[in-house]
Amino acid sequence: MEENLFLKTNRMHGDPGFSCSIILSHGNPIDSYDQTYKTGLDALDIVLNEKSARCAKRGISLTVSGNGAVLGFMDTMDLYSLFGNILDNAIQAVDMLESQEEKVISLVIEGKGNLVNINTMNFYDGNYLNFENGLPMSTAKEQKEYHGYGLKSIRSIAEKYQGGITITAMDGLFQLNVYLMS
Repeated sequence: MEENLFLKTNRMHGDPGFSCSIILSHGNPIDSYDQTYKTGLDALDIVLNEKSARCAKRGISLTVSGNGAVLGFMDTMDLYSLFGNILDNAIQAVDMLESQEEKVISLVIEGKGNLVNINTMNFYDGNYLNFENGLPMSTAKEQKEYHGYGLKSIRSIAEKYQGGITITAMDGLFQLNVYLMS
């Protein structure tokens, strides 16, 4: 499991040190039952702990690294919405996978100067995704009217903080980058 994520993460970032820090920062999914996030920001801790418990119940490995305090400039409701949507989308994608080895989500929060970058990576079923206005669109007829609402909300919050989002979906690996200005 970890080697597969390592190889794909390394290809996405081009930095083997970065990949290793993600893999080594979290044990197996059972460890997440005892995980309590203390990021330095109470609102973020609440979201991460709730989503971590959800992941643990589904056998999903959630890895979080970084300093949540760099997000202290954000409105509390924006934090809940941003991270709730980011993690809900990732959980939904990996929950549909058959392979336990691919039930992995990585979330990294980094601040440099007044720029904050939130990077999320997870596996998905690998089906080709059509993009419209920079967002992936659903191919399932029954989901079309609701699909993408979470990503639209993520983009709207990023733009509120003079930022934006980029999405890459390649070789079964989905990557969402959100950048914000503090």
